[in-house]
Amino acid sequence: MLTFNADLSYTGSSWHETFNALESIPLTCAQASDPQATCSGLSQTVKDTESTIVTSCSGSTTCSCRISGTLSAASGAGTYTTSTTLLDLAGSMTAHFGYCVDGDLLHLMQLSATLDSSGQQMILSDLVAQRATP
Repeated sequence: MLTFNADLSYTGSSWHETFNALESIPLTCAQASDPQATCSGLSQTVKDTESTIVTSCSGSTTCSCRISGTLSAASGAGTYTTSTTLLDLAGSMTAHFGYCVDGDLLHLMQLSATLDSSGQQMILSDLVAQRATP
């Protein structure tokens, strides 16, 4: 639950994020820190109280890795500011997002610092929140 109030304050609770990514890693890069590294040896599962991240890799000279997981944040509160397409959260859940609203969906996007070949910022992640019905 994420609530934005008219007084420019916000509260958040049970904040969850699920993610999936594909990454290609040259095996020589992995072997720079561990000369015995293999692609399958890069596979692992990491769990703690707030997250689970599963990495599964295969390949021989280039490792093809699928990374997936969930992140959970504790409850938080603070203030927010907006400009045309930017949302800044300050307080216990500090963050900076590009954003847009499409119907009852709020897209909070992490944008690349560099531009792609067509001169546009790339969307690195897109957190989608749906407006709760009263």
